Amino acid sequence: MVDFQSRKVQHTSPIYLIPSDIAFHIFDYCLPQEEFPRPSIRSAPLQLSLVCQSWRKWVIATPWLWRKILLCTREFESPEGGRMSIPESSLDAMALEVWMKRASALTMSVQIRYTIAASVPHTTHILETDSPRVFRVIVENPTRWKDLRLCLPSADLYWGCTVIQRNVPNLELFEVNDASIPAFNETPVRLDPRVAGTLCTLLIHASVTYKHPDASCTPFVRLRTLSVKHTYPWECLHLLKYCPVLEDLSLHFHDLTEKAIPFVYPTITLPSLQNFYLAHTGTLENGGSVYPQTPYDVEIGQLLDHLNLPNLRGFYLWMAVQGFARYSSDYYSDELEWDYLSRLITRSNCSLSKLELRSPYLDTTSIMNSLRLSPHLSYLGIPADEDLERDIPQMFPNLDSLRIFNEDTGSND
Repeated sequence: MVDFQSRKVQHTSPIYLIPSDIAFHIFDYCLPQEEFPRPSIRSAPLQLSLVCQSWRKWVIATPWLWRKILLCTREFESPEGGRMSIPESSLDAMALEVWMKRASALTMSVQIRYTIAASVPHTTHILETDSPRVFRVIVENPTRWKDLRLCLPSADLYWGCTVIQRNVPNLELFEVNDASIPAFNETPVRLDPRVAGTLCTLLIHASVTYKHPDASCTPFVRLRTLSVKHTYPWECLHLLKYCPVLEDLSLHFHDLTEKAIPFVYPTITLPSLQNFYLAHTGTLENGGSVYPQTPYDVEIGQLLDHLNLPNLRGFYLWMAVQGFARYSSDYYSDELEWDYLSRLITRSNCSLSKLELRSPYLDTTSIMNSLRLSPHLSYLGIPADEDLERDIPQMFPNLDSLRIFNEDTGSND
């Protein structure tokens, strides 16, 4: 019997000899790192379940492998030739139900990414029989979701966000992405006060508004991270009034006009904010604009005059769209120089450790004023300038990192 057992072990495939704890590390390594796993035999965790019988049992019985899923548009060969994209809501719903069952009692993270219209009904009746089945699965299991990410065309986005916010009481992360951008969308996504008490992270890449029928908005009492793109400054300022514990903020505007900046607005204090990323660019990948500059281009730095950030540690600016007052010799005035940042630092009495100013339009004097108010910098990014590059080592002998942006070539060092 000993000899028989010895020969049996020798002929056993090596994969069966891997200890379960090592196999679990392999499973974790095989999961996608950049995005959620897709319900496909070419991607883990489904792919892992096809290796052998033992792995199939382990994979199916491991709930944390099934806590995330990506449901996206599929491509098929069209009858006329070529390929066509179709959102398969029924198949996605079936996959989502399988993931839910195998995840056991774990809360789940779901990303729905449809690049073409899913023909969802534009109605307040959220359980209509003709609504996409995948949304009905989410609505019918309201407490299972902690992370929901929607990337839908603008025709569907408003409806999808309304459904999600009304029926997901434990949501911690909510991402909204308008797949129709840069096309203009007249209907902004409306944030619902019902999610304000649970959200820790809010990512909005769409036109957005936050209003309540009785005009008494609910504070986002747990919101630590906020990222807003493709909307307007006044909507951002209105939202920031209700984010008392915000720590990381990113505001990215595209091709704003003069009317977009509210010149009269009360100062908003964000006592916990530590990192602030502010950008005003075009819609091109390098920050350029497809539109020629007009007299209505605005200086995004004016937004800083409405903020008080006493604990700000890192400020990052990317400005690729030039304000009218900067390039018009007829209207140029010393009062319109880039003094917004130095005023923010002085008003807030904050101490920056990281500062990045990426713009060919910033004048050297204003940059130096901001640097003199930030003696404890460890990281600095500045536009290419001989005077600045000569003076920086003397001003900051203990600087850990210096980055130079050369906007003419699009490179940086």
